[in-house]
Amino acid sequence: MKVYYAHFKGIYNTLREAKDLDILRKLFPNADIINPNSSEHASAYKNDGMKHFTDIVKSSDCVVFRALSNGKITAGVWQEIKVAKDNHIPVIELPNLINRKLSVKKTRHIFNEHYKSNIL
Repeated sequence: MKVYYAHFKGIYNTLREAKDLDILRKLFPNADIINPNSSEHASAYKNDGMKHFTDIVKSSDCVVFRALSNGKITAGVWQEIKVAKDNHIPVIELPNLINRKLSVKKTRHIFNEHYKSNIL
């Protein structure tokens, strides 16, 4: 199995990237995890641009991507996702748990609004 890890260049060589790769190795223990963060891929990108990466995506069994912490998806990662979807390749988003926790007060408010709207 070949899993392509699509992520923003801004997290290359960071703890976030290392943790993501660890998660991918645990989720797909026998897979070939393709990380575009390598000198080989950087060199190929200089020659072929994004086509290098989209060709890899087309030959992958699955694409796993990391969005930015605000939920936005950068242009290159979006292009890789689009190619995967266009080729019926499963796409999985790694969760971003930053700023998702609600206070008790806000949770109760949302619950009450949902409860009222579904009963009335």
